[in-house]
Amino acid sequence: MAKKHNKTPTISVFLEVSLLLLLKLLKQTATGFTMFNTFNYFEANSKILATVVLSAFLTACGAGGAGSDSTSSEASVDTSTGPENIAEVVDHVMPVSISTQPKSILVNEGSEALFTVAATGGGPLSFQWNKGGVELVGETSSSLILSNAGLSNSGQYSVVVTNTAGSVASLAALLTVQVRSSGAPVVVETPVVVETPVVDETPVVDETPVVDETPVVDETPVVDETPVVEEPVFASVELSWDIPIAREDGSYLALGEINGYTIKYGTDTNNLNLTKEVDVNSEESVVIEELTSGTYYFSIATIDSDGVQGAYSAQLEQVVL
Repeated sequence: MAKKHNKTPTISVFLEVSLLLLLKLLKQTATGFTMFNTFNYFEANSKILATVVLSAFLTACGAGGAGSDSTSSEASVDTSTGPENIAEVVDHVMPVSISTQPKSILVNEGSEALFTVAATGGGPLSFQWNKGGVELVGETSSSLILSNAGLSNSGQYSVVVTNTAGSVASLAALLTVQVRSSGAPVVVETPVVVETPVVDETPVVDETPVVDETPVVDETPVVDETPVVEEPVFASVELSWDIPIAREDGSYLALGEINGYTIKYGTDTNNLNLTKEVDVNSEESVVIEELTSGTYYFSIATIDSDGVQGAYSAQLEQVVL
């Protein structure tokens, strides 16, 4: 806010009094005043002339001081919108918020892989994509395109979004690349379950003994009212799969690194409470027995030589009669 200053007079009181005295003297000595008695005149009135000069000097100094105060006032107004307000403007910039995270994808070898991110925030946004925590040079847009993807491109990708308020890192997304063998794709994450049900066709034998009662006198036949007890019918299902040759991250998986497989199954797709372990790494099928009639769901996962279990496959639905 500008300071308030009092108005400085242009002619001081001293100067006004001195001018009045000078005019009075001039009036008194007007008669006979010539250039020959000029020296005598100023000598006799030197005090009055000195007062006039001093008053003019003080008036000039007062005007200069007023000008300085005015300049100072203008400077104080200008600084009220100075750099200290810039920080306040920056503080009002909306921080970065990622609305759509990059998603994990699975592509065939040689195909194109695409990651995208969506973010909001104040001011211009900048993007920097990373693989495994290492910045990818030149990848600074909201989309990351990997043409002709190979096994070396497999890994975790993320992006850092930045504006003047700060930076935010996205969640990591996994890229899995499927290798091709003899022109046919091979599953690299989990074994594929083949739907080959085996139906147990063993006939049910009724082992209830028949009582032979001889008719009495009139030979009226006696009816056997004993209920026939039927034993439950069990069935079995054979599951088969392809031995995986790569891990979930795309790295090579040798047969010697496979310790076996684990199968979970049940009649409730949200609660597969039964399990079957396969301890032979070269096995490609197994028979699950003693299944009553109903709809079953099966899922299989690989266990490597370190005891690490991979992800379960998609559920297979099978109706057992």
